[in-house]
Amino acid sequence: MPSIGIADKTTLDAIKTKIDTNLDGKISDIGSNISPIKSIQRGILANDAISKDAHTDITISSVNMSKAFVNLSSILAIRGDEPFFYGVHAFLTSSTNLRFKSDTRNGWNKNRDCGSVAWEVIEFN
Repeated sequence: MPSIGIADKTTLDAIKTKIDTNLDGKISDIGSNISPIKSIQRGILANDAISKDAHTDITISSVNMSKAFVNLSSILAIRGDEPFFYGVHAFLTSSTNLRFKSDTRNGWNKNRDCGSVAWEVIEFN
């Protein structure tokens, strides 16, 4: 087996100086309070129709679509006296448009049903 040499203090100090010079203080930035999140936009789509095979669009502030995602944090739908669930999903169709759709089996009927969808668009740096 080949032996592994142990560097002396002078060599280790030279390596440390070289690393510090090349990083130019970037290591200290890692520990600072820099958030990986650039923006969070939130809202509630309430008492609006998301009809079968149709959609509802919401205009949002511009985001980089390759660094953003949509989160639906709660969905509540009520028909008469009992809750029901219709599959609702949301996605970005452009940097400024958030689209909500119901699954193809169902749709919300704003004349009969009421409900809300809490959403957020999170964009990273």
